Amino acid sequence: MPQSLPSRGTYALVIGLRRSTTVRVGALGRLFFKKGVYVYVGSARRGLRPRIRRHIAKRKRVRWHIDWITSRRVFEVREVWVSEALGAECDLAAALSKQADGFVPHFGSSDCRCMSHLLYFIDGKAEKALHGLKLLRLI
Repeated sequence: MPQSLPSRGTYALVIGLRRSTTVRVGALGRLFFKKGVYVYVGSARRGLRPRIRRHIAKRKRVRWHIDWITSRRVFEVREVWVSEALGAECDLAAALSKQADGFVPHFGSSDCRCMSHLLYFIDGKAEKALHGLKLLRLI
């Protein structure tokens, strides 16, 4: 990761899923995930670099919805995009949802009114959607 990474901001993880699977996701219960690409949108008020490292790591204590899938081998964080804008998480999720092919209801959005912060894309569309937004690609 570049040294110039801001200490806080909003981020988007592009996560590939090699095969369809069902995963228990905390209080959301057992969820079915279709093979394809997912984009998770989150934010960090401080410690953006450690937050991203944590999401990429497979071994971690499960704390957030996203941990339930990023800790599984079948899910792979392919790209990380960031913005210094704080509080832009819901706006970014909304913008991406307009181009998404689906979403996982209530995933990552238990503290806001968004339908979801985990969006599903047919392979290749996620990267195109992210290129149109003012984000810096880290990985």
